[in-house]
Amino acid sequence: MLDDFSTGQPISYRLMKNIINSKQFNHAYLIQTNNYYKAEQLALAFAKALICLQGYTNNHECNNCCFCERIDNNNFPELKIIRPEELWIKKEEIIELQNAYSLKPLEGNKRVYIIYEPEKLNHQSANSLLKFLEEPQSNIIAILVTNNVQKIIKTIVSRCQIINLISNKLADYEKLFTDINDFSFLKLGLLTHQNEKELQKYLEDKENINKIKSVIEFISKLEKEYNDILLDINNLWHSYIKEKKDFIFAFNVIIFFYKDVINYLNFNKIEIFDEYQMIIKKIAANNDNTTLSRKLNKVISLKETITSNVNLNLLLDKLVISLGGV
Repeated sequence: MLDDFSTGQPISYRLMKNIINSKQFNHAYLIQTNNYYKAEQLALAFAKALICLQGYTNNHECNNCCFCERIDNNNFPELKIIRPEELWIKKEEIIELQNAYSLKPLEGNKRVYIIYEPEKLNHQSANSLLKFLEEPQSNIIAILVTNNVQKIIKTIVSRCQIINLISNKLADYEKLFTDINDFSFLKLGLLTHQNEKELQKYLEDKENINKIKSVIEFISKLEKEYNDILLDINNLWHSYIKEKKDFIFAFNVIIFFYKDVINYLNFNKIEIFDEYQMIIKKIAANNDNTTLSRKLNKVISLKETITSNVNLNLLLDKLVISLGGV
């Protein structure tokens, strides 16, 4: 369902959700996948929400409706999926689609078709599709899914609303956020206590509060004055972050802090560092989702090296260079 992509593709999700809620439907959407590994599932989830009579984007309120289940089983007449056979999408497939959709819907009030890899439309099939798009019907919606928008003829692209997904290479948000959400502070090693009372006591410990504060001040300084950060390393970092376990603690604070910056940037609730909202706002104002995801990935990658026999001072230098260079 579409809500399953709220963290994996927050920008595209919000756009699609707004389309569903506003009921202002375009007759054609082109999803530029940018190698996102769940692009097909997202396109199908979008189609489900478009077809749904109630515009639901999750299955919590569906009662006895079985539309989505039948879509998953490829047994729903108001959704057609076209893929290239071998090298091309043939003209006959587009004509067959046009003929099938020439009548009113048998179920529901909309018909949706998804074309995967529309760049593989040959000349004849592209012209047939273009004619179909040039004479849109209000109850028929196209979803084109491609990783090569440049290879699609411009007249087709111009008739579509383009939705850009976040690239895997830049940010696998879904995996990143799932990994973070699946690990509590306890599992990540930020905390090492087994019950709530002990956990609360740990959080109230002045030394631990100072550790968190120093790490966030370090991030704030790094984001604001990258060129001067090395001059303040001792005050901002080494006063509290000294041993390997402290580095693990600090890196986890950075991970959760940047996650809260992304939450704020995408109009989601700040989960942990609400008291540092002013710093979060300033960092969010100077970064976009792509940049923040790069930083998160770099921190996670560097954190994995802490348990090995790495020089911690060199690791800190790498952290500064990695975050400052994004």
